[in-house]
Amino acid sequence: MAVSDDLLKAPWLQSLDVRLIAVGVPCGSFAQEGTPRTEMSIRYGGQFIPVSRPAFGAWWQLLRPRTSPEILEWIDKQKLGNGAELLNELHSAGLLLNWTGDAIADMPTLAPLRLIPLGIGMGASPDDPENCTIHFGFVGKKVTIDPVSYTVWAASDGKTQLGEACRRGASALSIHTDEVWSTFHDVLPTLTSGGMALLDR
Repeated sequence: MAVSDDLLKAPWLQSLDVRLIAVGVPCGSFAQEGTPRTEMSIRYGGQFIPVSRPAFGAWWQLLRPRTSPEILEWIDKQKLGNGAELLNELHSAGLLLNWTGDAIADMPTLAPLRLIPLGIGMGASPDDPENCTIHFGFVGKKVTIDPVSYTVWAASDGKTQLGEACRRGASALSIHTDEVWSTFHDVLPTLTSGGMALLDR
């Protein structure tokens, strides 16, 4: 899709190649004093942040990192309204972060966040020790990741910063922290988009 000059000046647009990723914990719509029912809530850093339903829909899609043109095209197809305004709403609330795809470049942004693990960890089977599975409840949905990333996921308790969880994983596996971080960084979108983890501060 065409990108306007005004869009290129948007605060959330680092570049057309840099992807956006959603942070926070979805809380849906519930009665909250002063908050109209037309709004949804996302908890981030201990605060409940009200967002419009269209913005909530865009936020949900960004649990898997997408470039700005990709998410704007999705918003347009879903007829949710002005995509730039929705992303401005999420960015101003602190619910969007830039994802460069480079583990070192993303470290200052992601390492201080807390990973909230979801699902049921099943680990590896004797027949397939190189792959570990995480199931979401008992509905049959699952993701498969490598043992290093699984160790970080398992070391996360919702209170520990992601960087510290990687250090713990490195200590348990007797490998360098940078190797763990790089490996887990590549897998993180699979976990968030698969419903097996959320990012909070």
